[in-house]
Amino acid sequence: MQPLDFRGCFSHTIVHEPSFLTGLNAFWKEASLDDLKLWARVHVVIGSTLELPHEFDETNFDFYGKTLSGQKEQRVRWKRGVSLVNGICGEDVGREYVKRHFPETSKQRMEQLVGNLIDAYRVSISNSTWLGDETKAKALEKLSKFVPKIGYTNHWRDYSALDVREDAGFAQNMRAANLYETGYQLAKVGKAV
Repeated sequence: MQPLDFRGCFSHTIVHEPSFLTGLNAFWKEASLDDLKLWARVHVVIGSTLELPHEFDETNFDFYGKTLSGQKEQRVRWKRGVSLVNGICGEDVGREYVKRHFPETSKQRMEQLVGNLIDAYRVSISNSTWLGDETKAKALEKLSKFVPKIGYTNHWRDYSALDVREDAGFAQNMRAANLYETGYQLAKVGKAV
């Protein structure tokens, strides 16, 4: 894999907290390489607690769940498993749900209903006596940009590059899922949202 050149991606960036970047810059100037390596190792372990023996997961929850978040107890394992699957391939889970419980005809009916509402808004705005012409034009322009999202996506995510296998271990499948997600996100760099 070729290293990414992020310079072009950040030619125009909106920064909400400039003081954060000032602090980050100071941190990078002062941080030792050994400290950065230790930080990276710690975060690899934290990110791998599901793949490690149960004691690691318990310790991770005790600190992040109980101490930092105030949770009383960890969710049961099957619920965490469902969340994990949803996090990795949630759209595939959603597609299966849609196939079973939300027929195309239901989506079409809702799209028609929302389309009728948009038409009614258009007429109401156009015929309004209390809105000025400039305000009407802006309202109609805003209405024309409204994109209803009903029921489920029209463009399902492609998981064909996700290499999760039944004969692989949990850790190997998690690494494959992370590799897939990283590739999916990096493919969006520099492209319009």
